[in-house]
Amino acid sequence: MKMKIIYFIAYFIFYPMLISAQANYEIIGLENKTVRLGKCHFMDVSFMECVYEHKIFDPYKDDIRIEDKILEIGRNAIRYGDYGIYLRDSVIKTDYPDGILRRDYSAISKKYGGRLHELVIDLKQNTATYFHSIFGDHYYYEEAIPKIDWILTETKENICGYVCTKATATFRGRKWTAWYAEGLQINCGPWKFNGLPGLILKVEDDTKEHTIEAIQIRKSKKSFGYYSRSSPSKMDRTTFNKMLSDYMWDPDNFLAGNPLLPPQAKPRQGTAKKRLFYNPIELD
Repeated sequence: MKMKIIYFIAYFIFYPMLISAQANYEIIGLENKTVRLGKCHFMDVSFMECVYEHKIFDPYKDDIRIEDKILEIGRNAIRYGDYGIYLRDSVIKTDYPDGILRRDYSAISKKYGGRLHELVIDLKQNTATYFHSIFGDHYYYEEAIPKIDWILTETKENICGYVCTKATATFRGRKWTAWYAEGLQINCGPWKFNGLPGLILKVEDDTKEHTIEAIQIRKSKKSFGYYSRSSPSKMDRTTFNKMLSDYMWDPDNFLAGNPLLPPQAKPRQGTAKKRLFYNPIELD
């Protein structure tokens, strides 16, 4: 009985405090404190931005979700991340140059949404670095910019106002079809897709579980980079993907190791799994 009481106290106090930042600030009186946003590492100045709609189908849950992404393209670097986070950071930079209070930060974050994960590509160093957070902990891994063996075709399609050409490839466990605009001589695209003679405006796997399509293309002259948040832990891609999969498939058991929760809060063997919406782009 004592262990059950401790478990429910941990679940109904610590878990909601981590999930709901606004409630957390109000409970412990930090709503009037200034947020520490971390150091922004400048990478480049964008000359073009492309907003994408990423449609994801999870066959396990038989559910579809749509996320808006943005690709910031510079001469020496590229950043790909959630459009909501991009909008949030833009508002903070413009409207709160001297710092932002937690209550305002929470309200803006709630308005624009988005998740704290991003991919930054250093074209000079030939590196792709992916940042992601799992239940408040931050991680990253680095790899060489992937080389994709595309098969070019003559098939055409109009996407976002541009005539695009079809190409196909197998990449990390999925068969992909991409559409690139030769009128936009930029060797990149959403996520890690690259290597075609034009900006990739649409990419879709053969199961149609992932469809990423451009919905807006615009010129830009904006500096961009990435924030150092909470001393992220470095690991390799395979290890990170396995850890993320473990969390998404069984968050209860994954979170049992969280130091904020007492040892008694560890779920017992045989408890029902509460799988989250999940379908990774990379299968290997």
